[in-house]
Amino acid sequence: MENHDATNAGLETPPQPNGMHEYEGRYYLGDGLGVNLYLSLRSDGTFAFSWDGCMGTYDERAGRWRVEGGLIHLDILEPEPDPDGRTMPTPYVPIRWGPRLYLQPEKDLPQFFQFVEQGFEPRDEIHGLVFLRDGDWELEVSGNPVTPDITDRGASR
Repeated sequence: MENHDATNAGLETPPQPNGMHEYEGRYYLGDGLGVNLYLSLRSDGTFAFSWDGCMGTYDERAGRWRVEGGLIHLDILEPEPDPDGRTMPTPYVPIRWGPRLYLQPEKDLPQFFQFVEQGFEPRDEIHGLVFLRDGDWELEVSGNPVTPDITDRGASR
C-alpha cells in the first residue's frame, strides 16, 4: 500500500500518555474503489487521515489523538466544515477481537455488531466497513468482540 499520511506541519510532539501505545498503528476502512479511508495513530500522539478514491484524494485531516474514558478522541488541526461528521466522526471505540483491533465511531457502535451478525466481520481481507489495523485481517479471531467500559466516561471529563 502507498503511504497516505497527511503532513505533521504545525504539530508539536506532546508527551505520550500511558496506554496510547496499544492503539498506535495504521487502520483501513473501504471497498478498494471510491471509499478508501486511512487513519494513522502515531506514537508521538499525532494522527493523519485521508480518504482516497478512484478520482483522487477527497479529504485529508491531521491533528492530535488521545485516549480518554476508554475512547479514542481525534483533535483535528484546522478543522474544515464537516457538519454530518461523515469523514471524521469522533470519538472512536476500540474493539478487540482476539489479537485484532477495530475502531468504530461511538455513535455507530451497534452497527459493528450488525456487521458481525451479517457475516461482514471478521473479514479475511483488507476491505471492510469498519476501521481495522493493518494486517489484522490475517489474524484469527476467537471468542467475542470486546469493547471498553465506556458507561462511566463522563466521570473522567
